[in-house]
Amino acid sequence: MKLLYIFICLFSGGLYATLPTLTCTHPQICHILERITGAPVKKSIPGAGDHHHHELTAREIKPIYSADFLVTAPLQLQPWLRKIMPKRKKKKTLTPLISRHFLKIYHTTNIHALAHFWLYPDIFCAVYGEIVTTLQSWGSKVQQGVCDPALFADWNKALLKKYTFILTHDALAPQLIAKGAKVFSLRDSHQHLSLAPQVLKNLKDFLQTSHGEVVWVFEQGINIPSLLKDWVKPQHQVLSLDVMASPFAGKTNPLTKIVHFLRPAK
Repeated sequence: MKLLYIFICLFSGGLYATLPTLTCTHPQICHILERITGAPVKKSIPGAGDHHHHELTAREIKPIYSADFLVTAPLQLQPWLRKIMPKRKKKKTLTPLISRHFLKIYHTTNIHALAHFWLYPDIFCAVYGEIVTTLQSWGSKVQQGVCDPALFADWNKALLKKYTFILTHDALAPQLIAKGAKVFSLRDSHQHLSLAPQVLKNLKDFLQTSHGEVVWVFEQGINIPSLLKDWVKPQHQVLSLDVMASPFAGKTNPLTKIVHFLRPAK
């Protein structure tokens, strides 16, 4: 019995000693990896701001290229990955795919918005499941292998038909529209925030034809020109939203925060 116990200990120690070291390139992917494995991961996150337009430096490329086990964001969020992936053919890499059937579910052609997967519960769980399956094939430890639907319980019950949202970025647009809200986005994933005359005219026309309660959603990290703030009326609501907050962060989960912001205090 003693020999069997020693064998088990040695085998277990050898197994965990060879567990792959995981590297992630996006904060939301890092959150998921740490949730699934219950352990810290190596974070190699280029750029402090907009991942879409970031140009990699040589210092940023090296750890991503050399990582033995790499999990990235969808290509729509980090398009610079296309330059690196061909050089990683002999290394383990997962770049989650956003299934095209989600375009039909959300009645949109905007795959770039849906690539913000943590803002869409069904897409989030699909990405989560894809990562779990891949980690298991890599021999990684999986502690939390099931996506928890309770993360989005408040959001799934939300009704937003009476609201009109003005967004500084379109990442949330298909999600809010699916909930029945009217939405105007000041920029999309390909553009920096621009207040060209045509944008202001379109916004003015939109507000004139919308009769719901107006909610401005200012994403943290996006500079808001003072001219735009002049368009906010006293009767409007203004929400400062950190869309990069972790879905596992309770009330600061972006979708949960929207619900709690709109819900009347009891």
